[in-house]
Amino acid sequence: MKGQHTRDLYAVLNEVRQLEGGENKLSNIFTEMLKDEINVLDEQQIYNNLHGLIDKYKDDQKALRLIDEVFEELCNGATLSEIFLIAKDEILSPTPINAMELDGFNNFTR
Repeated sequence: MKGQHTRDLYAVLNEVRQLEGGENKLSNIFTEMLKDEINVLDEQQIYNNLHGLIDKYKDDQKALRLIDEVFEELCNGATLSEIFLIAKDEILSPTPINAMELDGFNNFTR
């Protein structure tokens, strides 16, 4: 899908809103599809894609705030900025459970 020309997002949303009720809930199907799309990617690819998106809009503060807001909605209140900072803290000062996971990962990749 990346790089393809798509229809106007708002127009598509309005088109599918009529399917929100009923037996086959649009919200359930949409959410499962979104999770499936994310699960197809490996961790490095997700990180690289997000890093590239942020680099692409680095000079557009409105776009960067929008990216943060989208993640805040998807992540139950955590912005992408906060997730990056927490990840940095975990690398610099791992909690015990993450220290064990990092040790295991580092031993696995050697």
